Formats: sequence, structure tokens, C-alpha cells
Amino acid sequence: MQYQVLTVGNPNSGKTTLFNGLTGAKQQVGNWAGVTVEKKTGQFKHAGDEFLLTDLPGIYSLDSGNDSNSIDESIASRAVLTHPADLIINVIDATSLERSLYMTLQLRELGRPMVVVLNKMDALKRERQMINIAELEKTLGCPVISLSATNKAQVAEFKEKLHKAIVQGVALKDRS
Repeated sequence: MQYQVLTVGNPNSGKTTLFNGLTGAKQQVGNWAGVTVEKKTGQFKHAGDEFLLTDLPGIYSLDSGNDSNSIDESIASRAVLTHPADLIINVIDATSLERSLYMTLQLRELGRPMVVVLNKMDALKRERQMINIAELEKTLGCPVISLSATNKAQVAEFKEKLHKAIVQGVALKDRS
């Protein structure tokens, strides 16, 4: 089966690094806003299923698509609202969780299947901070997966979790 997946998150959250790890692509990444200025697509196969990923430019909210914002923000917010994705991966920089949650809550309000990826967990551990993932899952009402997108083993493990989440999510959606 073929599944459509969007990666969405704030600038510099690690969306493109995760996208590259999942798809084997080599999209440019950088530590400044605006590196991904248009949506990029890639794919990977897992357990006989094909995943078509779209990596969107970083945005801080779904309100970013109004006329006073940049083209990349408009592209991203419009895609989130109109793309027929089977799953949204909301990539969050774990070191700045509070800043990311505004858009996460907006995404949740859309009622679409979503997985939250807490990225940069290695940096969070270096800062000797922790996030109660079980509590965050309960509060958000969706799976929360922690990883470091630069860690190949963790990205490979995420593919398995992603496959499970999307197949279960689509199965639940098809039953209604």
C-alpha cells in the first residue's frame, strides 16, 4: 500500500534531517530559518508498503499562510490544510518544547492522524533535562516518539514505529 506523509514543524526543528534519514535524500540542512523554502518529496519502503514523504518549510503556526508572511510559510501552512496526507509527523525540537506546542495544538485541532517526534533528545540530555513522554502523549492524544534525527539507528527504529502508526491510523480511519 502507498501512504502520504507530511513532516511539519518549526524552523530548525530537524524536519529535513529526519526526512533525509528516512528517505536517503540529501536535502540541504542548516542552522537558520528558511533553509527549506519549498516542499521537498521523497520516499522509502518498509514492510512492503511505500511511504511518500513531503518535507515542508518550517513554520511557527498554521496562521503563517496569510498575505503578510513569506512564500515558504504560505506553502507550508496551505499544504498542511489541504494535502490529503495519511499522517502528519510533527517534528518538535525537544530543547524548545514550549515554543513548538502552539502549532502542535493547532495540528491536533485538525483531527487528522498525527505523530509527534521529539527530536534533538541528545541535546536535551546534555542539558540534563527530561520530558515526561507518557504524560505528553496523554495530553496531546497522539503517539509521541523521542529520537535524535542524526542517529541512524534511532531513525531506522522510527521507520518501524511510523509504519505501525500509519497502518493502524489508516485502518481506524477506514472503519468510520
